[in-house]
Amino acid sequence: MIGRGPIFLLFFAVLLLVSFSIFYNAGSFAIPHPSLGNNLIPVMAANTVVHIVLLQFAEGTASDAVKPLCDAFIKLKDTCIHPETQKPYILSIKGGFDNSIEDLQHGYTHAFVLEFATTWDRDYYVEKDPAHQVFKGALKAGGLANVTVVDFTDGVY
Repeated sequence: MIGRGPIFLLFFAVLLLVSFSIFYNAGSFAIPHPSLGNNLIPVMAANTVVHIVLLQFAEGTASDAVKPLCDAFIKLKDTCIHPETQKPYILSIKGGFDNSIEDLQHGYTHAFVLEFATTWDRDYYVEKDPAHQVFKGALKAGGLANVTVVDFTDGVY
């Protein structure tokens, strides 16, 4: 039988640290989420809903007209408010100008990736969120020529 001496305690502490590092990425952190009763969820958690938006602006649309729209898109993370908690519910938004070397953009110039904790959050964002509805109108008025949206649940194939 193993005793509880210093070597055993050291071994046990190392085992705990290794186990902890396997389950928790040191670069990630958890945030409370209103749709889940403010339970903590890790950022970039498995099974989140990823919403990808590709934008193509009309030919001749000035870059000084496009940049404020892109800035407004990123700000949706703070301006889209959950209807029950009255707090932001989009986990993350990233976006930018295309810089691919593959020449497969088919005219799309900007890409944005949003992450939601649940399909309910994504559905509310797409169908009802007032800030998003206003933003979609601004995009159309600002020279949007085409948009493609693809969503997936992380880890579901």
